[in-house]
Amino acid sequence: MSVGKIKKDIIRLTRRRLIANYINILIAPFFIFAPMFLIMYITDIEEFQYEGIIALILSVILFTFGVIFQFGIFVILTNGYTVGGFIMRLKVVKLNDEKLKLWETVKRFLSAWNQVSKFTFYTHTKMNTLGQFYYDKEFNTTIIDSNSTIQKNSDIEDIEYNYAKEFLLILTIFAISSSIFNWLTR
Repeated sequence: MSVGKIKKDIIRLTRRRLIANYINILIAPFFIFAPMFLIMYITDIEEFQYEGIIALILSVILFTFGVIFQFGIFVILTNGYTVGGFIMRLKVVKLNDEKLKLWETVKRFLSAWNQVSKFTFYTHTKMNTLGQFYYDKEFNTTIIDSNSTIQKNSDIEDIEYNYAKEFLLILTIFAISSSIFNWLTR
């Protein structure tokens, strides 16, 4: 396969990965607050009020549980899919064909989240021809199309591409959608 074809395939895959990550961000509140609302429904609590340090502690616990569930347990149960990945037909896989482990998937997400400023919301990214970002390399994982197999070797070390156009387009779509939603719900 030529270097140009590999680069085009990786760029297409990363664009889908960008959309999948936006979907994951949009549904994150569901994973964080759904357990709280379920508990309120089961225990028949009609309103839930908290403030001060209790609010902070509860928020941290809910956020932590939501992250572990969305990017750990859910990924393990679906064999490598996040919700956004499922919609975009992308899955997380280990390069050595091992099964994904819960703590590794959570640490992989936290590593990506912690370093998000390094690739500034995908406006400029560096990945290799296996489709790995820096945190994928660290955890020996990559993202693949759900219909393909894992590519085992890399012809060129890194590809750099500026995703600013895609980022701005998606940001504009979200802003317009939000404005329309707010207008419709008045």
